[in-house]
Amino acid sequence: MPFQRVWDSSCPQIYDEWESDGANWVIQDLPPEDDEEALKLMVEHLLPDSVMSQLSGVAKEETSKENMKKFWRHHLSKRMSLACYHLKEGKRTLAALNCCYVKLADEKEEIPDLVEGQAWSNVNETLAYFNSKVNAFEYLKTDKVLYAVGLVVRRDYRGAKLAARLLAAREPLCKSQGISSTSTLFTGIAAQKSAARAGFTEVLSLTLRELADAGLKYPRDDDRCMKLMVKKYF
Repeated sequence: MPFQRVWDSSCPQIYDEWESDGANWVIQDLPPEDDEEALKLMVEHLLPDSVMSQLSGVAKEETSKENMKKFWRHHLSKRMSLACYHLKEGKRTLAALNCCYVKLADEKEEIPDLVEGQAWSNVNETLAYFNSKVNAFEYLKTDKVLYAVGLVVRRDYRGAKLAARLLAAREPLCKSQGISSTSTLFTGIAAQKSAARAGFTEVLSLTLRELADAGLKYPRDDDRCMKLMVKKYF
């Protein structure tokens, strides 16, 4: 049976709060009523900037763009995503998001209504290639892991270390659900630095050249890396 979050009257739960520059900030569970706003944030602020999506050409291929939206919407519905809100003068803004979900070791994930698309296939095959190199369940010695498929900060809120705070908030989220570990493929330098700042450990790093040599659609003259990083909480 797939992991199912119990969403009751205690939700959304709050994992971090602070004040800065005359504003209040809160990191909490993403509530269902904000799913479409979260999806819009990822499409407008993550899709064009993500190394994997950008180089795969997702935004330029409508079929693949729609697949990515279905992929994100599917995982947002699992109710394990973290949202960072900026509150000032009565206005509440979704400033950052980490789209997360729980996967079990024996679970075969199926997302309905996906169709063929070259750019989407490259993204999907990249994720599968990393998974073939490192079995996170075996590495972390657990039967369930919190994964993430999107870490995004609105462009006008970048520079405030919100990504690192979201990644740190995975710990109380995981502990509240009895999940001992988290694993994520970080494709951009900024996200990789935020993950290291939040205590994640690198377990596999591959350059875009190495991924291209494996048959994936990436430039061979680019030495940037994608990094699989993990953190164990208990």
